[in-house]
Amino acid sequence: MDKGKNLIIGILVILLGVSVYFNFQKENVPSEQQNKAPQTSRLSDDDLFQKKQECQQYREQIEAKLKELAFFNPDTGYQSTSFLEKLFFSPKANTCLYVVKEWGLVNKKLTWETLTLNDALTGEILTSSLREVGNKDYLQRKQAFEEYLKDYE
Repeated sequence: MDKGKNLIIGILVILLGVSVYFNFQKENVPSEQQNKAPQTSRLSDDDLFQKKQECQQYREQIEAKLKELAFFNPDTGYQSTSFLEKLFFSPKANTCLYVVKEWGLVNKKLTWETLTLNDALTGEILTSSLREVGNKDYLQRKQAFEEYLKDYE
């Protein structure tokens, strides 16, 4: 039984010693290294222009994909349409992003509308805003989407 207690006490002493060592090391790091935060590099105007130009190469591919999503059912009069509203380089996301506007019509009457912010490289949807006709919070949703978008522009 004494050997078991001694083993447990020994392990606890070692763990305490390791903890004190690392705590001491952390406190003795020079202050300039402790306060050094990772810096995001700011793109020069030329680099930003080049990135914007590179993003434009995705335009045709995105528009073709959106055109394939168009739908019309003559029996019900339901139609959905999608189009590219904006394509841009986002310094925050460090990638090309685009906004898609989609809407649904029944007998040529608007029933819903959606805005989505997408990553052009991965296809990931970052956010979207849905408006259903008659929904009272449409303006708040649209404004929230626009504020979110501004953060990425």
